[in-house]
Amino acid sequence: MNLCKNMDYLFTDLYKDSKERPRQAVLFYIYLIWAAAYFIAISIGKE
Repeated sequence: MNLCKNMDYLFTDLYKDSKERPRQAVLFYIYLIWAAAYFIAISIGKE
């Protein structure tokens, strides 16, 4: 539960930053892709 809260805060923070700084936006999208790949790997690993 706490992890989800932190993730949500992190995403919101990064998103706000990405509006102001384009370089931050690139990092945000890299993080999004990494997170998606991570969760896919976990779901594949569970099966």
